Amino acid sequence: MAAAHGLIEEFDKWDKSKDGKLSVEEVRNMLTTIGLKSKQAEKFLKRHDKNKDGTMSKEEFAAAIRTMKPEKIQAARLRQLFRQADPDHSGMIKASELKNFVAQFNSQIAQSDVDQWIKQNDGNNDGQMNYEEFMKFMKGRL
Repeated sequence: MAAAHGLIEEFDKWDKSKDGKLSVEEVRNMLTTIGLKSKQAEKFLKRHDKNKDGTMSKEEFAAAIRTMKPEKIQAARLRQLFRQADPDHSGMIKASELKNFVAQFNSQIAQSDVDQWIKQNDGNNDGQMNYEEFMKFMKGRL
């Protein structure tokens, strides 16, 4: 349930209007950011908007997230983290991008550690991590 908790904690970040509710557009933006397609996001809102007001309260959102399978939540979370670690959206994470990403959580990270992580997880030896390599790297860390 830790992955579900992480998504629920992000509710306020996505509530751009700060009204305690996510609009259709805010739900779509949040869910597409974690990897759902736009149509899936709309279905998600329709299915879980219990009072049918066209918005999703934090309580409705939390209840909806808790119904999702943990492995789906973790996969969505990993997609979101990959996007954060790949700011140029190249589909590849360079050592400098990985260092900047990890520094958000551990400001004392050494470049040698980052280089070692890439070396250990870089299956094709191109000096970068693609999505699959990043998934392997992150799985034990979530």
